[in-house]
Amino acid sequence: MTKSGSLPITIGSLPLPIKGFITNLKTFEQLAIQEIISGSHHDAYPAGLMNPLIQDE
Repeated sequence: MTKSGSLPITIGSLPLPIKGFITNLKTFEQLAIQEIISGSHHDAYPAGLMNPLIQDE
C-alpha cells in the first residue's frame, strides 16, 4: 500500500494448465449468463458441459 493507494501484484505468466482452467471457467460463466438472459434452458446445456464441477454420467 502506498500513499496513492494499492498497487497490483504481478505474478508473471500462469502455467498452461492453470490458464486453461481459468479460460474454461470464464467460458462457463459467459454461457451461464447467456442462458439467464435468454431464459432458454437449451442454452444451459453448453454451460453445464463447460463447468468442471459438473460430472458426466
